[in-house]
Amino acid sequence: MFQLGEKIEAFAHKAPAAVLVRAVLQRDLDPQRMNQLFHDAAELQYENKLLFSTVMMLMIDVSLKSVPSLNRAYLLHQEEIPVSVKALYDKVNGLEIGISRELVADSFRNLAPVVDQLKAKHAPFLEGFRTLILDGNHFAATQRRLKELRNKTAGPLPGKALVLFDQEYGMVRDVIPCEDGHTQERALLGPILEHIRLKDCLIGDRNFCVIAFFAEIAARDGSFVVRHHGQLKCWQGIGERKFVGATETGDVYEQRIVIKQEKTGTILKLRRVTVVLKQKTRDGDQEIHILTNLKWREATAVKVSELYRKRWRIEGMFQDLTQSLQCEIDTLAYPRAAVFAFCLAVKAYNAVALVRAALRSEWGESVVEELSWYHLCSETSSVWAGMEIAVEPADWSRLIDGLSPSSYGQLLRELAGRMNLSKYKKSRRKPKAKSPPRRGSSDGPHVSTAQVLAERNVKKSKFMKR
Repeated sequence: MFQLGEKIEAFAHKAPAAVLVRAVLQRDLDPQRMNQLFHDAAELQYENKLLFSTVMMLMIDVSLKSVPSLNRAYLLHQEEIPVSVKALYDKVNGLEIGISRELVADSFRNLAPVVDQLKAKHAPFLEGFRTLILDGNHFAATQRRLKELRNKTAGPLPGKALVLFDQEYGMVRDVIPCEDGHTQERALLGPILEHIRLKDCLIGDRNFCVIAFFAEIAARDGSFVVRHHGQLKCWQGIGERKFVGATETGDVYEQRIVIKQEKTGTILKLRRVTVVLKQKTRDGDQEIHILTNLKWREATAVKVSELYRKRWRIEGMFQDLTQSLQCEIDTLAYPRAAVFAFCLAVKAYNAVALVRAALRSEWGESVVEELSWYHLCSETSSVWAGMEIAVEPADWSRLIDGLSPSSYGQLLRELAGRMNLSKYKKSRRKPKAKSPPRRGSSDGPHVSTAQVLAERNVKKSKFMKR
């Protein structure tokens, strides 16, 4: 059993989830390693009085919603910061996006081995393959704080990013950020190919239906499951499509096709899986078509359709980032600051993913699936500021620094075992009842709720007397 120390022990007794998150961030946000990351990734920027690790700790307070803004975080710690608030904002607004991207990659490299040590990886979607899910995230419009934006009616977009999600670890492997909010997602695909290897299966939406991208994945002995974009028309069917089965969403058909691009001489032989849906999509589509180079012995057409449907897991990740963490701060109008905030929130997401892995290792996956990410992050946010005041950084260092992956995993399991999981259980709502048609009222545009309830009680009492 680990000796946490008196102050950490007090928080671990009342809010073990927050201590567990802080223990993960202590390892992932080690100041010395973060400052070295800045030096290795920076091309033009340099450190003077303000260390990169200090900027990160201020921004992580914002990402975890323990403070509402970077300015507030600065005011709370201004005695410890040797520069003005303007210098702080200048640093954040000019941070090179390569540094922000490296934050996420560093997080995965640092935390994934601990998941291995805990033996808490998710079962693969496709046996024998590493599943990677690719999706894009358009940053929400910011406030018009820049002088050049104040007379604009359109919402100012601070950028976008491609996110590569590793299904088995439940973590983000890489983020490809871009400062231009109008850039096509297809233009950012190049760096994604660096991750593709033998027995990889990449799942993506129709925005990534690009012939050159498919050819590069195949050249690396990788596989893909990507929705067919209507603009890709240079294909021909080989034989008729055949009915092969059904899922809960619709009937599944399969057809062999060949794609020929005369301009580049690219020829691809693929399978085209069609799902005739029981209910139309939000866009009004009755059918969806999925392209894959997986062989039939690797995945049947029904399995391919199920793989594509599981792509929505990354949409859940984006929802978690938006609701539980502050990944898009509308007061940060400069694109590089917005990218930094997003990548730091993704880094925090990976940290909480390790927390969930520790919980799976201690309690089992079926139990953890019933836990609410929102409740866990809410507890962390509520006690974070007080914990940072009460517990000195040196106390966390003495507890965490220097632990082997094995010992560190044991510490996380011990903290996870202290949690009363009923406090974090999801609220399962019944399907919402269909609202009856509204009737007009003779009482005018408003009605007194108190009078309506009084009438209900009168009717109820008459019924009970019968």
